[in-house]
Amino acid sequence: MMTNEEKKQFIIEAHKLYMERRPYDNNKSFDKTKEKENEFWKTYYSKFGKMIPKSLYKYRPPTKKAIENLENNNAWFSHPIDFDDTVDSTLNNDIEAELDEIDKDPTIVAKKLSIEFIKIFSLNYGVKIDASKIDEMCQLFNLEDGSLKEAEAKKYLAKKLPNLVADNCVEELKKRLLTVDYGELKEPVTKALKEFMSINDKIRSETLSFSVAEEGDNQAMWGLYAKESRGFCIEYCFPKDEFLAQRMILNLFPIYYGSKPQINFLDALIKGIYSANKVGGISPEDYREWFLSAYTKNPTYSFQNEWRITLDGQFGSNIQDFPFARSIILGERISKRTANMLIKIAKEKHITVYQRRYNKSYSKIIAEKIDI
Repeated sequence: MMTNEEKKQFIIEAHKLYMERRPYDNNKSFDKTKEKENEFWKTYYSKFGKMIPKSLYKYRPPTKKAIENLENNNAWFSHPIDFDDTVDSTLNNDIEAELDEIDKDPTIVAKKLSIEFIKIFSLNYGVKIDASKIDEMCQLFNLEDGSLKEAEAKKYLAKKLPNLVADNCVEELKKRLLTVDYGELKEPVTKALKEFMSINDKIRSETLSFSVAEEGDNQAMWGLYAKESRGFCIEYCFPKDEFLAQRMILNLFPIYYGSKPQINFLDALIKGIYSANKVGGISPEDYREWFLSAYTKNPTYSFQNEWRITLDGQFGSNIQDFPFARSIILGERISKRTANMLIKIAKEKHITVYQRRYNKSYSKIIAEKIDI
């Protein structure tokens, strides 16, 4: 089992690999597409194969819907808006404060655009500008109109860059600022930020998610999601060489339990403008941070040890094909009628069945394989 921090790195690195390789996003021939796909999975499994649990578990109540899903090799993918955690699958952002800042100082956009330009320009010469100095750098601009204080800027940059490079940076920046109309700039930026504001609603209302746990013997999970052990638990396994299983693995990530990073939409928008490989209008770095935020939950939920498969809404309805059941664990309080129904299904599908029971002192619960 990975540590919490290892899960965080898994989310970042596994998604980064997919975004860099994009095995299914090309217009090449079938053979080339298959070759790219095979190369991706070879790399993916070599890096992450041992990190993914061999089995994952879904706790189910003894309902008709839960039993029918198992019988039909289906799974119900929920929208995050219906989850217990009311801020699940969200980005941590204070859009009201950002819009208020722009309203009070429309030149802030040009200043941040200029500062980002300076940072990128400097990197071309192997010099990294400290992001913590942004407030200091803002003093290089006139408060009234956002124009550049040329002498101060050259003096400031000369401390960090060779003189000629500093001069070139200032001259290039002057040209860019001359084309800026601060009144006209405010409207499209504000519009873009408001579009970002709808991201949380889209994630929570449109994506399809299926949550599973690392363990099948989590007593708290049996109580919460299997109706006080009157239900059952399904063990799922994903064959690495099957297409449908690969689709699930590709979208399978652990939950990281910690604080969601504070995301500034304006900073992300500006970095995206200068980014050569932007994704959805933002830089790859910001995209990864946003992705991590959607898989971050409050540490009070850490007992769940959750992994989650998340599909885009374009994959269809809430019901998805899910023929991955390997075994069923019957709760110790399950009714005889429900148990018989599940045993019948398991027998037809050649699924192993375990029965939870108390030990003689009622101090421990044991899961035993039963003959069916």
